[in-house]
Amino acid sequence: MMEKEEVKYFNFPIQLLSGFLEDSKTALYNILTYGIYSFAVDYNEAETIEKKIKASTDYHNVKLGNIPNTIKLGKDLYDKFHKGSPMSGIELKVFWTYYDEYKDETLPKKSDFEKVCLLGFLALKSILGEKPYCHVFNDYWLARMDGKVKRIYDVNELSEKIRPYHSERNPRKIKTELAAKWNLKHYSKKGMRGFYVSLEPKMTTKDLIKQVMIRKNKSILEKKMGNNQIKKYEEEILQELNFMPTIKQSSSNKNQSVAPPEINDISFPDWNDPFA
Repeated sequence: MMEKEEVKYFNFPIQLLSGFLEDSKTALYNILTYGIYSFAVDYNEAETIEKKIKASTDYHNVKLGNIPNTIKLGKDLYDKFHKGSPMSGIELKVFWTYYDEYKDETLPKKSDFEKVCLLGFLALKSILGEKPYCHVFNDYWLARMDGKVKRIYDVNELSEKIRPYHSERNPRKIKTELAAKWNLKHYSKKGMRGFYVSLEPKMTTKDLIKQVMIRKNKSILEKKMGNNQIKKYEEEILQELNFMPTIKQSSSNKNQSVAPPEINDISFPDWNDPFA
């Protein structure tokens, strides 16, 4: 039985998607450079950075024209973004289908919509991380497509090229394309804010909907049970403290004052608190 070929990636911080639609070649080159350099930094079987870069280029099957420039740019990008940045990853064969058109003029050019779909896919990867599925707002998704870390609250925060996709129709078109060609599973319905999404290979759209329904019903049930349990605790504590409801006094003793119960030492019985 043949061994499954290893799938290799360029991993990079989401900020490197900024300006992708204006200058895809530069953005892709920065992704390549960061991916090569970050792999080299973590490579412990060589001592010098030059040897580490050589090992990284061999692993990624990349030929560099100017290694000193790669080291300088890679270090600049790494030092600027590697701490605390949301990460994404692009499979090498996908990367080259977008980058090769700048190396070979005879190749067909990617359309803006194809580039936007790539951004949409990479943005969702950065949001999902290791999660099998999650809930996403369109504003957050578009912000990540634009190379931003946080959700935007005004459409004018988006770049001029991404801004036209801030509508109800265009995100739906992107999701439809990603579902058809990029193994995306998504779920939304009328009245739902945002959408649920998964890129898990083994998860079907039906599986995703099932998980969302289980999660929603479990949350409602836990909330209902929690409120009932709290009410029960309150009633039990009032009884233990002898705080009884006020009883209407008869006319014979209505002028007599009733002293409140004296509380010296309160001890509570052991209980198993389900919320502990």
